[in-house]
Amino acid sequence: MKSNAAYSKGDFYQLVKLYHPDLQSTSTIAHQLKMERYRLIVAAHTILSDPVKRSAYDRFGAGWNGKAEVGAHSGTHPGPGPFSHSWQSGGQGQAHPDPIWQNATWEDWERFYAWRARKASGSSDEVPQSPLYMRNSHFIVLIALLAFAGSSANYSRAQDGGQYIVDQRDMVHDRAAKELRKVRQDLSGLDGKEERMQWFLRHREATMGALSGEEVETLRGERAGRVLPEPEVCRSEGVREKEP
Repeated sequence: MKSNAAYSKGDFYQLVKLYHPDLQSTSTIAHQLKMERYRLIVAAHTILSDPVKRSAYDRFGAGWNGKAEVGAHSGTHPGPGPFSHSWQSGGQGQAHPDPIWQNATWEDWERFYAWRARKASGSSDEVPQSPLYMRNSHFIVLIALLAFAGSSANYSRAQDGGQYIVDQRDMVHDRAAKELRKVRQDLSGLDGKEERMQWFLRHREATMGALSGEEVETLRGERAGRVLPEPEVCRSEGVREKEP
């Protein structure tokens, strides 16, 4: 069929009646072959019945099952380019002699240069890639050591943090106990509620600076007298007789 010839669906219908797998036929063609031919007929009808797809197929060979390389190429159909599947696979499922078009990353370029060096030296055996920095086993050991060091540091930090919290708690408890003991000592000589209230008011005024210097000294002496026991003074008889 020429590229400028008109397409008739009548031929398509006749071929469908002949190769449709669900239709009963007296043909001796194998079922698998009929399926393959029917698939090709449908694919050809899809391209020829659409002017846009037909033009793309005529100009670029595109659209035949989504691949430009399927089927034979006529003189008007260009061969596979460097970005087509047949170029990369060599058309026979094998690697293309020059796979430079498959390089996308720096790892691909390294493999390409290594392959080209082996080809230039005449060696066809695949050379295993040598470690760049260290062996995989050494890298795993290094990761394990880093994980162990990190876990040890976290454990030590957790212990230090726990000890700090315990020390702060003990400090607060000790301070509260001292304040409570001090208050009890200050109020040990006061019997009634009224005396305790007066003592509190005087202590607050002394703290606020509302008392005079003598009153502050008197209050300080009273507090010292409650906290410290009264000293015992022993005097001899001779000293007592000399006193007037």
